Amino acid sequence: MIKQVEIKDLQKEGLNYITTITKPQKNSLIKEGTFQLELFTKDLIEVIDKEQSVRYILRKNDYRAVKMAENRQAKIEALIKRVESSNNYLQDHPKAAMTTQQKHLETFIPKLKMTTYVELSGI
Repeated sequence: MIKQVEIKDLQKEGLNYITTITKPQKNSLIKEGTFQLELFTKDLIEVIDKEQSVRYILRKNDYRAVKMAENRQAKIEALIKRVESSNNYLQDHPKAAMTTQQKHLETFIPKLKMTTYVELSGI
């Protein structure tokens, strides 16, 4: 991937280039409305940003999607294991405070970066 300075150098020479965009750049372009997340499919999609004079070719990376799903599942399993461990600790130690275990779990969830789709309940 080439950076903005290198792109400008190429443009001065009258050359075109091909590069990838980073995840933050992709998220920014989605927020701006340049393209929508639904455009990322198995088929190649072409999006032209006339204001910036940039052409984007979009496609879903199936390999990356599988890896992300596996990672998400591993995080869920780690959280379930931690909840079970907390429950067992509370059963084995009658004087243990449930609020303390709750705090431990509430600090564990952000470490896994799951705050957007996981919430503690039943407490």
